[in-house]
Amino acid sequence: MKRIVAAVAAFSIVLGAAGPSAASSPRARELAHRYVSAMDMKKNFAPMLDNLMAGMLQQQMASAKGDDEAKALVGKAVREAFNESVEAGMLDRMMAAMEPAIAESFSEDELQAMVDFYESPTGRSIIAKMPSFGVKSSAAVVAIMPEMQADLERRLLAKLAALKSQKEK
Repeated sequence: MKRIVAAVAAFSIVLGAAGPSAASSPRARELAHRYVSAMDMKKNFAPMLDNLMAGMLQQQMASAKGDDEAKALVGKAVREAFNESVEAGMLDRMMAAMEPAIAESFSEDELQAMVDFYESPTGRSIIAKMPSFGVKSSAAVVAIMPEMQADLERRLLAKLAALKSQKEK
């Protein structure tokens, strides 16, 4: 549970840091807005984030202490809070917060090409398939997460042991 809260807080900090910049032109900002709109990011991001959050929550609940009823209540509360946040416009704010970073990261020509593609029939078809892809890909990430965490822990412990032995020399 702490990891979920920490991940959401870190994501919020990163998004909160984004703001209008003098480095991007009005045209770049307008194209970034069109790109976010064309990508239908809110529709595509919500199911992926919901699935990822559900998987992380399931992992946390499996390792959490307490009875099954208490775990279920906490899980229900987290899902309800997430849904309320989405309904209150949090994803809209997240998408708007991304626009300055998009405008700063890509040239106007690149932004125009991205907008042209995602507003095209092929681009629209790809966007329509993104919710399903997002759910499947986030499920794949959640499934491999325990292995990834174990691998990271093993590697980190080995590096710390090596540092300790170097220090003792």
